[in-house]
Amino acid sequence: YANWDTGNLSPNSKYFCSPYLRALNGTIICDTTPSNDNVFTVSFYDINFNMVSSAFNKTVVPIPNNAYYFCFSKRIDTEYNVKIIDGSTTLTVSKDNSKMFTSINDALKFAYAIESKDNPITIIVFPGVYDEVLFIKGQHYVSLIGINRETCIIKNDTARYNNAPLRIQGACYVANLSFISTASKYSSATGTGYEAWKKDVLDGVSDPTWLTTIGSYAVHCDDVTNGENTTSLFENCYMYSETFPAFGSGMQLNNTIYLLNCDLITSIDEDIYNANKLNSQGTLLCHGNYPTSPVADPKQSLIVKDCRITGINSKCLNMYKSNNAPKANIIFINNTFDNNHKNNVDDILAFSFDTQYINSSSHGNNVDFFNKTLIE
Repeated sequence: YANWDTGNLSPNSKYFCSPYLRALNGTIICDTTPSNDNVFTVSFYDINFNMVSSAFNKTVVPIPNNAYYFCFSKRIDTEYNVKIIDGSTTLTVSKDNSKMFTSINDALKFAYAIESKDNPITIIVFPGVYDEVLFIKGQHYVSLIGINRETCIIKNDTARYNNAPLRIQGACYVANLSFISTASKYSSATGTGYEAWKKDVLDGVSDPTWLTTIGSYAVHCDDVTNGENTTSLFENCYMYSETFPAFGSGMQLNNTIYLLNCDLITSIDEDIYNANKLNSQGTLLCHGNYPTSPVADPKQSLIVKDCRITGINSKCLNMYKSNNAPKANIIFINNTFDNNHKNNVDDILAFSFDTQYINSSSHGNNVDFFNKTLIE
């Protein structure tokens, strides 16, 4: 046992103790839950084996620059891994435990401990179905990139508004991933599964209370960005929801959102569409910076290029302004909008931003509404 207070080693049958290891630039991570009991300890030493610092029951322990050796101990009756990661800015996640992490959330926790504007972190996601809710809130410098979007899937099946597979704020780069939201694990007093969810929606059950329906985006890009100039870029992603718009976004102050070569699909029960419920009001939903905007011109932008936006018993697009932020720079290039209610353009769109904010560079879309600034 490596005593965290003194660094001295002593026999203890409850612990595994590592040999003295060379302390190179990097970080030690332990995937156990912090505890009052000493389930994990690590001590750092100088070249003469004098202890310079120690830690216990921390999940992320950066190796000090002045350490030459380290030694860790872990309880043998507690199941967890200890990993030593070098100073790399790339983290890897796989379901089969062949990479650094088996959970994307664990990789994010580690990234937060070492990332900065000068040290951005890239998380590479290997194939697998990750049943996780990722909430990247705050100004972080982390990118999420999948190996293959068809096989790298992040999903949640509870159909709860705050349980989007990905909720993200401000600066981000997300690529080659699939995000799926279903109601197969929805639960309420009504029952479980999609049919219970549908009944609650049609009955007007509300959770959280300010919503008129229940459902979850596949990706939710929102939350106040405190005015920093930020870019939120989603490339080659698949976003699917059977309960809500596939992509929900609040364009924030000085925030530009890019959707590039993405497939967005919302598939809703036709009874919900006919009842004109919020769930069916858009596969892509985007609103202005609200409830308040600190400046008259919030410089909020949305660029959608080379995307396929499909609504099954849902409108393709719902874009609405707020009284405090009616302005936006909106660009649509080479997109395909398609749904199964094609009586007129109103069945495809719900749009309350003034059309003057559709940038004149918009072109190549299969719905003329988005190209009219070029042909007027």
